[in-house]
Amino acid sequence: MERKTEKLEKKQTVSFEELFTDNFMSKYTNNSSIQDFFDKSPFEFKKNDDFEKINKKELDKYVAKQTEFSTWE
Repeated sequence: MERKTEKLEKKQTVSFEELFTDNFMSKYTNNSSIQDFFDKSPFEFKKNDDFEKINKKELDKYVAKQTEFSTWE
């Protein structure tokens, strides 16, 4: 993952799919993919900037419930 992160850091943008691989999602979350994670969430993800508009406290609650992590960050 470290090598992949270093490689991705050279890009200006990184897609969620590149960062959160299906293997990662299956291992650390209750979802098979990042798309599955978003589809099952109570949040709307129709445009790229929708993610930035999400209430961070609500996102953290969802992350804590659906993953092995306590917050998005």
